[in-house]
Amino acid sequence: MSTSLTRLDLNLLVSLLALLEERNVTRAGQRLHISQPAMSSALARLRRHFGDELLSRCEQEYVLTPLASSLLPALREAIAMTERVVDTRWEFDPASARRHFSIMVSDYAELVLATPFAAALSERAPQCSVHFLPLPDARVDDVDAVLRRTDVVVLPHGFHSGYPCLDLFSDGWCVLAASGNTAVAQTITPDQLTKFPHAALNSAGNAALVAQVLAMDNLELWVQATTPHFLALPFLVEGTDRIALVQRRHAQRLCAAAEVRIVPISPSMPRFTEAAWWHPIHDADPGHRWLRTVLADASVELARDQ
Repeated sequence: MSTSLTRLDLNLLVSLLALLEERNVTRAGQRLHISQPAMSSALARLRRHFGDELLSRCEQEYVLTPLASSLLPALREAIAMTERVVDTRWEFDPASARRHFSIMVSDYAELVLATPFAAALSERAPQCSVHFLPLPDARVDDVDAVLRRTDVVVLPHGFHSGYPCLDLFSDGWCVLAASGNTAVAQTITPDQLTKFPHAALNSAGNAALVAQVLAMDNLELWVQATTPHFLALPFLVEGTDRIALVQRRHAQRLCAAAEVRIVPISPSMPRFTEAAWWHPIHDADPGHRWLRTVLADASVELARDQ
């Protein structure tokens, strides 16, 4: 065991998370049901351990020091992993269980999956929670390590293999064009995609998926504008000659946000299937098995919406 771990009471990490998220000693104590003096004492011990103020007073409030800001993401992940270890049981009763599930997902797949999954979770396991984590890259460098510390990673087929998975939903491609863009007909061919400037999502998971499908048709697009926010995409198309290559399920939601229309691609481009992937170490975990049944039920509901 690391000597750093033996020098620090691990309960202090829970206090540290509350302090950094609340940025207030009193509120952090209330959150953990700890008195204000006890929380102040915990902060003093943490400051000595890290050799840093962690919380620095700025006028009427506290702000995180650079070290504290850098600690926060890793601290959240470490506590989530610890909770999974502590909460592991050979039995899992969703009606009474308290468990945090983590799902690493692209913004597009989260948009599609979140509603049916979160609704089922709320109904069947009211004391459990789900944390959707951003997908750093569809081609995860160390997929084994990521799958070990995350309950589920949602990725299309074709990026990784050799791990158990559950197909969630399939989708195809279409184009968003401004309602007044008369240069785009009622349908568009894959080759015609290269004739127009494009707006595109530049989030890691979506960019990799689009690159994969374009490579199948040997297409290279002229991308004139990008955004990491899917809700902003139709506004980069509205009132311009730009178009956007998007997933059909995505397009159906975006059309209501701006004056844009859906243009089918003919002949259609290759469809894809998003799947939930997990590490085999989770196979025997009753809670994880239950999670997979909820995802399977969500996939049935999504299939009806096609």
